[in-house]
Amino acid sequence: MNIGLVGWGCTTGNGGMNSDLATLASWISHWLVPEHPKLPNHLPYLERAKAVGTIVIESSLNDNFDIVDSFLNNVDGIIYIEHPCYKNDKYNIVLEAKKRNKLVIGIPMWEWWPERKDWALATDILWAVTKFTENYLNSLSNVLFAHGWVHNWKGKVIYSRWGVDLNSFPFKQRHKAERFIFINGNGGYKMRKASDIVAKAFSLPGAPPLTVYSQQKDQIALFTSHNVNVIHKNFPDRKDVYSDGDVFLFPSYWEGLCHGIYEGQAVGGLVITTDIAPMNECGTPYLIPVEKYMQEDLSGKKILKAVPSYHRLFDIAISIYNSNIKNASITNRKYIEKEFNLEVNLLLFYKKLQELA
Repeated sequence: MNIGLVGWGCTTGNGGMNSDLATLASWISHWLVPEHPKLPNHLPYLERAKAVGTIVIESSLNDNFDIVDSFLNNVDGIIYIEHPCYKNDKYNIVLEAKKRNKLVIGIPMWEWWPERKDWALATDILWAVTKFTENYLNSLSNVLFAHGWVHNWKGKVIYSRWGVDLNSFPFKQRHKAERFIFINGNGGYKMRKASDIVAKAFSLPGAPPLTVYSQQKDQIALFTSHNVNVIHKNFPDRKDVYSDGDVFLFPSYWEGLCHGIYEGQAVGGLVITTDIAPMNECGTPYLIPVEKYMQEDLSGKKILKAVPSYHRLFDIAISIYNSNIKNASITNRKYIEKEFNLEVNLLLFYKKLQELA
């Protein structure tokens, strides 16, 4: 069964996931890469996929749909992460795929998933990348059905962990917890990466030195403390953002995939994150208690926003600052190798897919 991937090829979390799928999943034969409305394609992502034999097809998002038709005609099914890009009145790739009796697989980010859209209802199988997402989607399916929203994926949610391309994130043993890193990136939708919590915690007296990496200057809190160095840059590769750190901060209000939490441990670092699912499913023992629960508007609905305590983030950071982490560094890598090897997990998913399709 040849599956065609549809999705961005730019330097975003979504683009990185697509690159991993197109490179590591032997059952992905084609990658249709629509032009992103704001960001250019990241050529190393596309070249990685081509190097393993994946057919990469760059296309427009708004015209030349003959290219998309040809793509559909050459695969047995399609898979998309978060959304299928072509999802409007001009061209709806999910509905077009169903007209051709093609299988449609979705990897939804639970917090954003617009479950009543026609393309979402018509998707055949959903891949839940965390246990939390599996529980959420199965509960959502029951609610949809009770309200008369017929959906193809009812009873067809596959739970299979995501993970890390271990070859792309080489291990480097850390010895002392000296260098704290907060990866803000693009900030996350509605600043979900909680830069404001990090700014408060690391402005307290005695806070360790902190380096903040950000790809932009808007979706980020103001850091004014002298111990914080904010660097605005794009890294050549995802692994490079982890090269100079010992402890990586992911105190997110919510997460869909948690790939940064896996990656930080894979390279041998310690990871601090929020003590709520799915973040607390990812292996790290350094969990920040939630101080309060709120609602956030996202994709036309309300979702849970779990706000971690900045005081407790400070306490955890102080407790491990300058401590010996040689053994923990090795343990983290071994744990990721055992539980979150993406190449292995992709094969496990495909076996489950064959049983269900």
